[in-house]
Amino acid sequence: MNNLLVEELHPDADLITGDLKAFSMVQALDETFDGAIFTGYHARAGQPGVMSHSMTFGVRTMFINDVEIGELGLNAYVAGHYGVPVIMVAGDDCACREAEALIPGIVTAAVKQSISRSAVKTLHPKKAQALLEEKTAEAIAKRTTIKPLSPPEQPILRIEFTNYGQAEWAALMPGCEIEPGTTIVKFEARDILEAYRAMLVMVELAMQTKFC
Repeated sequence: MNNLLVEELHPDADLITGDLKAFSMVQALDETFDGAIFTGYHARAGQPGVMSHSMTFGVRTMFINDVEIGELGLNAYVAGHYGVPVIMVAGDDCACREAEALIPGIVTAAVKQSISRSAVKTLHPKKAQALLEEKTAEAIAKRTTIKPLSPPEQPILRIEFTNYGQAEWAALMPGCEIEPGTTIVKFEARDILEAYRAMLVMVELAMQTKFC
């Protein structure tokens, strides 16, 4: 979380960098923003797309109520909590399709086409930059027509882990329980902000699992 070229940022931009943040990629997002743009995104765990995953490789899938989501969806829900629309997503073609299915009217910029989870056909950097500039301008022009992704009230977060040991670790967090016969851990949250922080704690706990 420190891979931006600071000297190339616009002077008016503020930069949040470093690892431990209560809201990860949407840290400091609030109602003062007119829109959010997600760049360098990937598809959710268990789906086609280069580097597809959801937070950690121990997560098989995640749900908010009955909606299957990944990082893109969770972050968009936090933005929606504050009434902020996600107006653009840039990444591979699979991430862009995921965004379009979640957020009607969103602008997407597919700078690479997935061949497999570890191979892509990508645009030349200059062509990718031109596409990003074009799509960013389009997204800003459309920002008032794209609606925020509103999260449900008192959402139920469910995370399916790849093995039972990870579920056991995640379920140590107060308020969590393993759904019988599965590796799914459930948490009933007061709001999406609590669900998001619970997700971070659950996946960090799950990473403590030993495999031998």
